[in-house]
Amino acid sequence: MKDSGLHPSALSLESRPAADYAMAFDLVSKIARVMTEDMVVQKTFELFTLLCAPESIAYLQILDGRPRDLFLSPASAADTAPAKDRLLAALADSAWTVSEKGFIIRICLENNTLGILAVEGISFVQFKDHYLNLGVNLAGAIALAIANARYYQHVEASGKALAEANEQLKREIADRQQAEEMLKTQTLQLEVANRSLESFTHSVSHDLRAPLRVVDGYVRMLDKELKGTLKGEAERKLQVIRNNVAKMGQLIDDLLALSRLGYEAITSEILDMENLVQEVWNDLKAVRDQRRLTVEVNHLPAAYGDCRFIKQVLVNLLSNAIKFTKEREVATIEIGGRQAAGETVYYVQDNGVGFDMRYAAKLFGVFQRLHDSGAYEGTGIGLSIVHRIINLHGGRVWAEGRVDEGATFYFSLPSCPLQAPGRE
Repeated sequence: MKDSGLHPSALSLESRPAADYAMAFDLVSKIARVMTEDMVVQKTFELFTLLCAPESIAYLQILDGRPRDLFLSPASAADTAPAKDRLLAALADSAWTVSEKGFIIRICLENNTLGILAVEGISFVQFKDHYLNLGVNLAGAIALAIANARYYQHVEASGKALAEANEQLKREIADRQQAEEMLKTQTLQLEVANRSLESFTHSVSHDLRAPLRVVDGYVRMLDKELKGTLKGEAERKLQVIRNNVAKMGQLIDDLLALSRLGYEAITSEILDMENLVQEVWNDLKAVRDQRRLTVEVNHLPAAYGDCRFIKQVLVNLLSNAIKFTKEREVATIEIGGRQAAGETVYYVQDNGVGFDMRYAAKLFGVFQRLHDSGAYEGTGIGLSIVHRIINLHGGRVWAEGRVDEGATFYFSLPSCPLQAPGRE
């Protein structure tokens, strides 16, 4: 193809049949109301088919500067129609160009190419320049119609997407409202169950304490009445009874303490762990008397938590460290901490009897003991309380140890205030 060198506006008006312009005007009025690009292209094809009876008409769709769909009329012209790359190359530097029996026009709106129209094999070659001039004059109206159609399709697609999003949002809101109602119901049921359980726990505690007090009272009366007459084995048996009554009382107290952890709210405050450890260590003075103990307190970073409960954690861990180092001539206990990602980790390490790591998972279970209860006093609930408290704070607790080489117990606390301190 080659450029005709003649601008369409310079063509003689005498060579333009008036009927052609009437048909062109009719096309403009029709495509202005068309809502899809396909229909705009179809109406354009119909006009040029009536005007110049070409062998083929092609329209190359351009979207975002890239060639997309190729429209052909008739469909059987696929073999003879110009390829996409040839259409693009033909109009590389011009708005239109002509060939021996046809022309190619760029469909452009505000320097934005929307498509390329190619008409080939015109039957009335003597009117070729007239048809070219007509096509160039129509290009703006065709481009505007295509732009409007694309915008309408975009709005329609956006509307459908928005409608679908709204429907999805409505479903999600309904689901969330339903979930919130279920949560409210479950929360109320849980509160009722907790109150019932608390009442039951206190009732059971009272019922269990009553016979213990009776047993302890009768043992004391027997001891007083038979004082001086009991010898050897009989005296030992009475003491065994009293010791077990005391142990049972302590067990009840520990179970109550464990059960209450599920009801009490957790507050969040910054904790001075160094002062808290020192306070607990002073409170344990009676337990560690007559013992050769070396304690090393390393740097303890601050953390957030409930002072009451974290103090209980330290009491339980330090008491265990003192208890399980009693076989050592010189017991060593080390306490320290470090900052980690989003949390602060603390540890209590001792050189006591240690434990077998194969059974580490049992350490924090209720009534789970890895050592003989006769050799080491306790109810088997202390570490369970530690585990429950740390869980309520959103932290972790774990342990490492070796048999006869000591143990290290770790727990973590949040490095920032708890988001929703509350109940388990």
